[in-house]
Amino acid sequence: MKLLIDENLGARLVELLAEEFPGSVHVEQALGRGCADADVWQHAIANGFAIVSKDNDFRQRSFEFFTNLRKRLCRANLDVLDGDCF
Repeated sequence: MKLLIDENLGARLVELLAEEFPGSVHVEQALGRGCADADVWQHAIANGFAIVSKDNDFRQRSFEFFTNLRKRLCRANLDVLDGDCF
């Protein structure tokens, strides 16, 4: 697993975690300083990173993401049951 360390945490974490999490990077290294949370989120999704942050915004964003995903999956399952599959 690769980690994307948010800018509210020290860049030194990348070095400290390199053996356990190879390929990890700090947000400033990947996207520059002061980038928007939405850009960090999209970069993580597009490049297979798990975000490490002490910012509650990412926690809330993950709840919303998985709630919406669960709703879409449930809707897809209902569509299959409503169809002429059986």
